[in-house]
Amino acid sequence: MDICIGMAIVGTIFVSLNWWENYSTLFKSSFLNSISEDIARSRNVVSILSSLVRILVTAAVVGAYVPLSGRVWSSVTSVPGDVRLVILILVAIQIVSSALCHWFVVVACKMHAMRRSFLLPMYLASLGVLAAFVAPVIIFFQNSSDPRGANYTITEYCNDITYGRGLSGDTVWFERLVRDITHTLCPQDMTDLTEMGLLGGSALCWWLGWILCTMYIWTLRLQRIERTQNLFVRRMYEGAFLEESILLNIRFEIQRKKTFHRQTDPVTVYLCATMWHENYDEMMKMISSMFRLDKYRPRNNSNNDVSFESHIYFDDAFKDVKGSKERHVNEYAEDLVEVIREVYNIFNEKDSCIFRESPPLPCQRILRTPYGGRLEYTLPNGNLLMVHFKDKLLIRHKKRWSQIMYLYYILGWRLTRKYFKKFEQGEDESELREKMMVNSINNYLL
Repeated sequence: MDICIGMAIVGTIFVSLNWWENYSTLFKSSFLNSISEDIARSRNVVSILSSLVRILVTAAVVGAYVPLSGRVWSSVTSVPGDVRLVILILVAIQIVSSALCHWFVVVACKMHAMRRSFLLPMYLASLGVLAAFVAPVIIFFQNSSDPRGANYTITEYCNDITYGRGLSGDTVWFERLVRDITHTLCPQDMTDLTEMGLLGGSALCWWLGWILCTMYIWTLRLQRIERTQNLFVRRMYEGAFLEESILLNIRFEIQRKKTFHRQTDPVTVYLCATMWHENYDEMMKMISSMFRLDKYRPRNNSNNDVSFESHIYFDDAFKDVKGSKERHVNEYAEDLVEVIREVYNIFNEKDSCIFRESPPLPCQRILRTPYGGRLEYTLPNGNLLMVHFKDKLLIRHKKRWSQIMYLYYILGWRLTRKYFKKFEQGEDESELREKMMVNSINNYLL
């Protein structure tokens, strides 16, 4: 008896070590972490080798148990056909039900139904299986004790089951199953309340300890359609300990794919748009998108990876006005300025009162240029917006002025002027050429 108890304890410890990878993360040990990473990198090979080792160990245990127990091999190989059929059916049911259970667990986790569709069923499954096995035994015992009186004890019932007394030979499969369960439980002295209390208390403590060991799953945060390899430590499950293996196999922290960002030079994107006689709504949509981009990626942000600069090229923006020697912007250009003012106030809004006054736009410049004029705005989050107004009397009409501005103003003059100034100040020409080449690579037109 002591040997059996010792083997049960040692076997339980060995089975518990099956999930050491998950709980090793709690010890913050570099040695254990390195082993876990090595196993994770070669998970397929480890799974194949461990399966082969299990098969060999099982065969070795069976091969050693038969002669050590004084049995002969004929008792193992000569299994009746009906018993063999029952065993194969039970094995098939176990395999199919375990695979379906694992699949439904994965689906429940990916659907964010972990608590109600995964944890509670898993916790209650053991109790349900225990009740499903014990309840028929109690019911059959009560049915057998009714015709024999109140003096009929569980011990006598076990003797009748063991020796087949009082049972008909043409019983159905359910009665055979209940008889087999009773035959398994009968070696325990169920009349000894102390022994039964210790057995029940041990089972209750085991169940509560299992719940406490997996309590962290209740607070686990998952993404939708979480990857299975990020959720479970091991890809396989234990068919003999299905509920325990699935719960203990869930990671303490969901692993995310590690991304390594190499240091790169900041990129500048020039947003270019051409306008002519757009209506108010079309202008509003375009300007709003530029302000949204400014809000999404401010000029001075923690990433420091990309900056934006918006340019609007307005064709035929001037007109003659009687009594004035200067040319004035037309109504379309005035609408654009009004749209910019309105959108700026919306994105820079700090007072939600509807009776607030519209403040003047800060950080704006009006410049006279060889092609007409230019408005420069600093958006609320630091990015620049420039509006270029073309005067057709200063620039030849229908000569692709906007495309020339893309190529020569932005890609030519804007990118090279600071390097020409540094060259005039005496800096090395080769270094300036290299820096200018890098800068030109990191500039884009959209």
